[in-house]
Amino acid sequence: MSAVAVDAQSQQALAGGLAHDLRNALLVIRGYSAVLKPGLRDAQQLRDVEEIEKATDRAAELANELLAQVRLYAAE
Repeated sequence: MSAVAVDAQSQQALAGGLAHDLRNALLVIRGYSAVLKPGLRDAQQLRDVEEIEKATDRAAELANELLAQVRLYAAE
């Protein structure tokens, strides 16, 4: 196997690992948001938690796209 192929595999493994770690961290953030939300009475705090939820959802979508790209390149 050529050095270029090994380097590409290393980069794919790194990107895949980072995407998985990111998704795990976002899951924790999303979970804590879900725990906080029912107890909030202040409208601004509720909006803030909803923004956190939206941001984690967007970041999870990006992580999923990264994983899809890694899988696509791995299949080639």
